[in-house]
Amino acid sequence: MKADLHIHTTASDGNWTPAELILEAQKVGLGALAVTDHDSVVNVAEAQRLAKEAGLKFIPAAEICSTKNDISFHILGYGIDITNKPLLELLNHNEALLDQKDVDSIAMLERDGWDVSVAEFEHYTYDRRRGGWRSLAYLIDKGLCVDVVDFFKRIFTKEHDLEMEKELSEIIGNGERFFNSLNFERKSVTFIPDENGGDERCGVKGYFAIPDIPALSCGEIHKEKADGWFTCDGLKAETPFYSIAFAPDGSIVSLRDKELCREWVKGDFNKLKIYHDTPGNYDAWDILPNYKDKQEKITVESPLSFVSCDDECA
Repeated sequence: MKADLHIHTTASDGNWTPAELILEAQKVGLGALAVTDHDSVVNVAEAQRLAKEAGLKFIPAAEICSTKNDISFHILGYGIDITNKPLLELLNHNEALLDQKDVDSIAMLERDGWDVSVAEFEHYTYDRRRGGWRSLAYLIDKGLCVDVVDFFKRIFTKEHDLEMEKELSEIIGNGERFFNSLNFERKSVTFIPDENGGDERCGVKGYFAIPDIPALSCGEIHKEKADGWFTCDGLKAETPFYSIAFAPDGSIVSLRDKELCREWVKGDFNKLKIYHDTPGNYDAWDILPNYKDKQEKITVESPLSFVSCDDECA
């Protein structure tokens, strides 16, 4: 059974109404789904009713926002009682905070000389099917913002006192305390952006380190380079966690998990194959039943090998 247990609707930042959602779920062959709007269960009951009529399994849910030590958490709750009074009070409280954040954002931009107005914004409405949120839609309609990426990279920033989180990645933090957002211990090498760092990656200064922070926990990361975290020799590479071997044609021969003592590759993997096909009366996307007999030979003129430079490999 195909399932999607994280879907947003027009009750938060999604594009679909409950009716549109169920139609889309049927189109893609879902057998089960859950509506997980941000701090809202407004569309859950209707979506559940329509799902039942369509013969789909449905789980009432919500994505609840919370903050601790200036770190934002998004908590998914499944199988919830959407009539529970304390839950509804919490969701209403969170929604009120988000609405006020919208107003505060526009007020700060107006203070900084942007062509916006809090008075105008208070009367502003938009089609919820556009997705996103009110201040984003307002700035787009004013021609001051392109999309959500532009919103967070250029507008919702520290310079405008609108920074939500210092670093959005698997490891989140402000340079001293970091949060591991994964549900397992983060032990692989991570690049930590830092303008005073001695390394550089994609034009950004920082440093490499192994965070070694327990799952869903905070901790410190020592600013010291994780030297020798991988080695490469021709077509083989070693990290503390994996052994990888390539064939000259670029296909992966072996990918061994050292911790689990498990080989992840069996047969062809990451290998380019070309087949000769003359479909005749078929359309161009039909595949003939004997296609394997028509495989074209690929000649590798220059064998591939690993290249290592400044703790990056290719």
